[in-house]
Amino acid sequence: MDLPDQLAEISALCLDAVQVSALGGEAKKMRAARLLRRRDIEYRRLRKNAASAWEYREWMGRAANIFAAALTLLGEVAAIQKEKDSPVYCGVAPFDGKKTLDEIALDAWAELPFLPEETPDLLDKVRFDLQKQAALLLAENKIKQVEVPELDENALFSGFRAAGVKENDWVMLHASLSSLGRVSGGAPTVIAALQQAVGEGGILAMPALSNTADSPGDFEFDPDTTPIVEWIGVMPRTFWKMPGVLRSANPTHSVLAWGRNAAHFIAQQDPYDCFAPDGPWAKLRDGNGKILLVGENAVDSNTFLHACEAWYTTYMESIVVRVKGVGKVAEIHYPGGCRGNWYHLGKEAKYFQKLVADGIVHTAKIGESAVMVFNAGELARAMQKYLAADPALLLHHDNCGNCAKLRSRIK
Repeated sequence: MDLPDQLAEISALCLDAVQVSALGGEAKKMRAARLLRRRDIEYRRLRKNAASAWEYREWMGRAANIFAAALTLLGEVAAIQKEKDSPVYCGVAPFDGKKTLDEIALDAWAELPFLPEETPDLLDKVRFDLQKQAALLLAENKIKQVEVPELDENALFSGFRAAGVKENDWVMLHASLSSLGRVSGGAPTVIAALQQAVGEGGILAMPALSNTADSPGDFEFDPDTTPIVEWIGVMPRTFWKMPGVLRSANPTHSVLAWGRNAAHFIAQQDPYDCFAPDGPWAKLRDGNGKILLVGENAVDSNTFLHACEAWYTTYMESIVVRVKGVGKVAEIHYPGGCRGNWYHLGKEAKYFQKLVADGIVHTAKIGESAVMVFNAGELARAMQKYLAADPALLLHHDNCGNCAKLRSRIK
């Protein structure tokens, strides 16, 4: 399915979902919960169907607006709690080894048609049917049951230590919470383990990107209130609201930081330079900070590579952004457009293969997740060398209008 067709399908299912004016409050809560789960499924499909991360972000933003409008009309979003002791199944779809039985049931429940009436026991019926199906497949040895241990703060702390995170380190985290498997307490537990690992003398930081360009539907930037984009994941959105966490003043590419020196870390003279020479990304580079990627998909989200583009190439863009209390401002070194030889290629990207060959990538495993650790100074020096040899290393080299526009700026 192409992206316009998927967006049309999302619009149709949201229209069906909000046809519940005659239902009582509990039925609306149930409908909202189902739609919220369906939203997560559609986001995953958008990621799969998009040709690039840039395209995914654009279309996810459109889908997010549609879902937000529908959920607002339903009046309340109910949270669905996962069963902590559900086993993981694998072998036959939908038992793919990546979800608990209850998660599979929730997805199946979310994808049922939105009828005029919401059946209160619908989820229980779906769970019962799946349990019967799973029992039959288990008896026929077509699937197997695997117990996945639950990670607590101590286990995560030990894992981060083993991966090379030390006390007083400055760490920039890109993480997929789901990649870790079962985590007791979710995102706050992972964050607490990393805070314990670096200590108050260190820095724990995360990107906090926001839609603040001067375009319809985007926000005025206010570091205290402007939402962090949904596609960046739950970790930064959780971190932002935790005690002691500060947010930098860049309108599109702000940074969150915790630690005794957090205010110094996020400070920069020009807040409208995404990757300023005195900003947090440069402080990571110059102070031998660490880039920590948790999950295979995090390879595609390493914002430090955009910083390297800003420092070592000439093709970064300028855009107009809106800032609360200031108005419209020009922001420089904005990483807009496509990165055809980076986004969605993961470890197969040419630049990544070079990093592996040069010994820049340090790997570990925590729970179910692959973990990669980079020394920011080493990574910056390596990318400077690669980009000097091929300034278009991260771009499509043909058949991409966005990358062609950026290539035209190479000097």
